[in-house]
Amino acid sequence: MKKYILLCATLCATSLLQAQINFKIKLIDGLQELPVKNFPVQLKDLKSSALFKAISNNEGIAIFTDLPSTGKYMTFTEDNQSYFPLDETVIINRNNQSATLYLAPLKSSRLDE
Repeated sequence: MKKYILLCATLCATSLLQAQINFKIKLIDGLQELPVKNFPVQLKDLKSSALFKAISNNEGIAIFTDLPSTGKYMTFTEDNQSYFPLDETVIINRNNQSATLYLAPLKSSRLDE
């Protein structure tokens, strides 16, 4: 019986260690404080260098599913015509599965509004 319990405990611990993580990033326009829709964002695992991509939905939320592990990730936005590129480190763990990023408008005319 002890061997059976030990085997079950080992299998449960192994599955928890290999559990994949979902992570959400909310993109907000830094001046208007509105969600940024249909905007590409990337996560790079700083340990393995794996790259993950998502596009924000109508609520400005980019959802990354099945990230292989917790740890440090770098968030990236690509060069575009609307916002300055952004890179920021986030730490993803079981208690931290979302982040909010504020994007700065690129065009100076929007800064003068």
